[in-house]
Amino acid sequence: MADPGVFTPAMLAFFVALFTWIGLGAAPRGSRALGPGLILAGALAIGRWEALARGGAWRGHLLFLCATASWAVCTLAHGRSALGALHSAALMCFWSSVAIVPAALILGTDFLRGG
Repeated sequence: MADPGVFTPAMLAFFVALFTWIGLGAAPRGSRALGPGLILAGALAIGRWEALARGGAWRGHLLFLCATASWAVCTLAHGRSALGALHSAALMCFWSSVAIVPAALILGTDFLRGG
């Protein structure tokens, strides 16, 4: 299934445009409004087709959409911050480790085996 390859990059642009519009009041005008509309129409067409062909695929699509929306929020937040690329990467790695390592240790993940 190649849906993540379609949903993630396309919907990132859509969500960035949407959140910029909602959060900053910068509504797209003219032909700039056409792009997000076409992206949304394409995602809905693919999602509907997959939901009909494979009944449970919409759940995975919803998870990818949530992840992409989160990525868009991070993109916009980073754009408004004064952090450089190195500092942003260090912060993401640190907070990801703070969240994931304890959860993995509690759930019994063996890091040395790779799974």
